[in-house]
Order: sequence, then C-alpha cells, then structure tokens
Amino acid sequence: MEEKKMLEMSEEEFKATLEDIEKSNREQAYYAKKTWIMTVISTVSILVVMVFLLIYCAFLIPKVNNMLNQAQVSLDNIADVSAEIRELDFEGLMNGVGGLVTTTEEDLNKAMKKIEGIDIDGLNKSIKNLGDVIEPMADFFDTLENKKTMFFGTDTKDQNESQKGNDSGFSLFNLLQ
Repeated sequence: MEEKKMLEMSEEEFKATLEDIEKSNREQAYYAKKTWIMTVISTVSILVVMVFLLIYCAFLIPKVNNMLNQAQVSLDNIADVSAEIRELDFEGLMNGVGGLVTTTEEDLNKAMKKIEGIDIDGLNKSIKNLGDVIEPMADFFDTLENKKTMFFGTDTKDQNESQKGNDSGFSLFNLLQ
C-alpha cells in the first residue's frame, strides 16, 4: 500500500516527503550526537567521582585501621582493669578501713580526754601572772631606753646602724640592744 501511495504521488509531493524524511534524519542525528555527548560527559563524571572516592578511601582506610587498633588497645585495658577489680579482696579492704576507723576513733578519744584534762582556769591564771611579771620589766626597759636616748643624744636605731661596723667588744650599750 505504501508503494502505491508513493507511485501516485506527484513529484513535488515526493520531494516534500523526501525533505521531511531528510529533516527528520538530521534531527535524529542531532539528538543522537547530543545523547552521545551527554553519555561521554556522564561517563567522565562518574570516572572522576570514582577516582576521588578511591583516593579518599586510600587515605581513610589507614585512619580507620588506626582507630580500630586504638579501640582494641582500650578494650584490652578495660579487660585488664576488670580482671584486677575481680581479683580485689573487697572484704579484706573493708576490714582494713574499719580497723583504721576504729584506731582513729580511739586516738581521737584519747586526745579529747587529754584536752578535757587541761586546767583552763589555771592556764589563764598563769598567763595573767606572766603578764604581771613582764609588765614592770617592759616599763623598766622603756625608761632605760628613754634615758639612753637622752644621755647619748641619738635614737637606739641610729646607734644600731653606727655600731654594726664598729663592734669593739663588750659594753652596756651592746647589752641593751
């Protein structure tokens, strides 16, 4: 049937049909070329991504191995610590701590008994008596200091400075310093 239609066509219709077929072939070739270019671009892009992934994995794998080794060392350390904890004698440790507490309590009781045995009133009286004895001596030395200043005409501090380099033996002045 197609052949009859083609035979019945006029020359102009035949040329127009040929031009349509030619135009369709050009469009198909154009789209085939675009498809081929897109396929090449996609292939190159996939290859580039694969190369980057391989490079990344090449650097990542040693780091992951290192992390896994560190994790293994940590797990080994945890296992060792767990074994040591299992081997601990908690009952003996608690008995030792209990004995320490008992000893400390006994020592504290002894110290409290000694503190309670101190005669606070007697201690206060002794301190007051010591103050009563020292006060007249302090007044005496104060008076002596004032008289020495009047007699020598200089302050004791000035005398001390001048005497440091000139220490010629025993004197009353050296005794008072």
